[in-house]
Amino acid sequence: MSSLLWSCFPFSLLFSLLCLSFNHSLSSFCVSELQIFNTVPYGGTLKFKLILNSSQVRLVYKSRVIMDKGELVIPEDLGLQDRFSVDGLLCVLESVKGSDTGVFQITDLDGFTIANVYLAVEGRNRTE
Repeated sequence: MSSLLWSCFPFSLLFSLLCLSFNHSLSSFCVSELQIFNTVPYGGTLKFKLILNSSQVRLVYKSRVIMDKGELVIPEDLGLQDRFSVDGLLCVLESVKGSDTGVFQITDLDGFTIANVYLAVEGRNRTE
């Protein structure tokens, strides 16, 4: 049976591919996590959206959970205290430093990755 491959528009910013057969029945559904790349100047501000309500996701940074079901649980050794906040869907990291370079991984409560937000810092070296 022939099938038609459609690239779907972003639904809640998720990148999805739908494979639909000509008789309009769903033959398969594949979801790939969203990849977001940000380059922020040293001392600047990183902003990104969680895609889902914060109570429905975990946020992992440098292999450490920093938000679980909407509650910030930032380990002190990451140095994000007083610089990272969440307001609704919006995450904000202020006064970005070179050592902040890394990936913020947004997962659902079952551990499936929804999106990866990559942060690169321009300007000062990475260890500051």
